[in-house]
Amino acid sequence: GADAAPRHPARTARGWALATYFGFQALPGFVAVGWFAQFYREAGAAPRTAGYLVALIIALSVPVSALAPAVAARLRSQRPLIALLAACYAAAYAGMLTAPLAGAWLWAFLAGAATATFPLSLALIAMRSATPAETASLSGFVQAVGYLIAGAGPLLVGWLHSPGNWTGPFAVLFASCAVQLVTGWVVGRPVR
Repeated sequence: GADAAPRHPARTARGWALATYFGFQALPGFVAVGWFAQFYREAGAAPRTAGYLVALIIALSVPVSALAPAVAARLRSQRPLIALLAACYAAAYAGMLTAPLAGAWLWAFLAGAATATFPLSLALIAMRSATPAETASLSGFVQAVGYLIAGAGPLLVGWLHSPGNWTGPFAVLFASCAVQLVTGWVVGRPVR
């Protein structure tokens, strides 16, 4: 009936799409914190500079955390915002591979701006729930599955990385952008 309990998120396409989006948006942040200083060092940056570049990415996550949910709430569809943020990540990674030091500050800025995916993913959980109980259930499922996915990122990068060769690790990061786009298309569509 109308007052039946909502289905567990694991039994819904929405639950899995949100969990997958959450995991693949968090994965780049985990990789950045765990591996980008090493990347910059191998590219020839001084240790201090490598640390500052990673710090910029992390520092930018603070202001974008305030902006992203407010912007998302004003949009009928969150798809354009999701696509923009995935594009920021992809541009940062392409730049890191092609001009790691020449454009280092720009790539770090783009990657930092793209961390707006985290507060956006949390906002989407609330925006795709009808009741507080549904929000709690969806949030628990999405974050449990999502952090399992994200936590595998640094491990996978470590397995694929060899000194001076970042092709495999960046393939993982580009794949995370693609997954964000696909799952973001599902979770960002206009609702209610």
